[in-house]
Amino acid sequence: MGVRIIDASKDKRWDEFVLNHKLGSIYHHSAWKEVIEKSFTHTTPLYFILEDETGKLKAAIPFFLVKSWLTGVRLVSSPFSSYCDPLVDTLQDFNRLMKIILQKKKELNASYIEIRTKKNEGNPDLDKLKKHSQYITHILSLEKGAKSLRRSFHRTCVRQKINRAEKSNLTVREGESEKDMKTFYKLHLLTRKKHGLPPPPYKFLQNMWRIMRPKDLITLLLVEYENKTIAGLVLLKFKDTIYCEYNGVDDRFLRYCPNHCLLWKAIKMACNKQYRYFDFGRSSSNNRGLIDFKRRWGAKEYGLDYFYYPEIKGISSIQEENIKYRVVTEMERRMPLILTKISGKIIYRHLGG
Repeated sequence: MGVRIIDASKDKRWDEFVLNHKLGSIYHHSAWKEVIEKSFTHTTPLYFILEDETGKLKAAIPFFLVKSWLTGVRLVSSPFSSYCDPLVDTLQDFNRLMKIILQKKKELNASYIEIRTKKNEGNPDLDKLKKHSQYITHILSLEKGAKSLRRSFHRTCVRQKINRAEKSNLTVREGESEKDMKTFYKLHLLTRKKHGLPPPPYKFLQNMWRIMRPKDLITLLLVEYENKTIAGLVLLKFKDTIYCEYNGVDDRFLRYCPNHCLLWKAIKMACNKQYRYFDFGRSSSNNRGLIDFKRRWGAKEYGLDYFYYPEIKGISSIQEENIKYRVVTEMERRMPLILTKISGKIIYRHLGG
């Protein structure tokens, strides 16, 4: 058996291995690798794999070398994702991979490595690395079916708002073109600005559309009111899970509850297509408002443990109550929308990675 680096886009074994591994996610898929490569030139993929005697993939950890003037040179598994668990089953396999990864870290002069995990109980013992638990995700089991799920939602905070949306003559449609993605992006800019967050560059979402849509790994939902698009949601899809990561809304229409309309439509779609889980996406553990919102849909909370070696460094790993973080978010809220878009091109690539 041996450890080596492969090109996951060219190695036909990779996506099948990800599909069959219990921890395989959309963020392990070769399509996600291609999206990052084409969107962010400061990243280089390094997919470490362990083969058995027959050449079959036995274990793997996908990394990207990220070179940033703001956050340093580091190895991340995987940037621009909520989690990307090591695809390993035993501590022995994990240690064999890490031995080579740490050698590569030294060769590349990377200051640290970062591994983002969702289910630490599904991984070997990572306690030798330094753990940082700043984020969580919420996952809704779809086993009950749409009708039963709706009855289980919080009465006033969810069900009543779904009812209001249904009475407001909102229509939901699937995006069919890049023009629709551009329309969504304008709404996404508004939402990111409201929360003081640098938006991703449009190129990132454009590449998702171009690379992932032909493989049926992405769906764009748009809400319209009186022929005007007022909200949108980008869903990533893989195996038994739909991932809800990118949203946008025109706040002038919030009284019609377009966000509730979108989420309910997405959950019904997931049930109809026999997905098993709906991932509401990453939240800061300090953002009680967002956490409560997701909890009221009946979603179960999962800790996202990020592991570091030799230590946590860089702006990307600071707590969100940190003064530096608050300064950045306040600046984002105050700047004109055109500058918000520009800041996304300059800053997001460093913080998101």
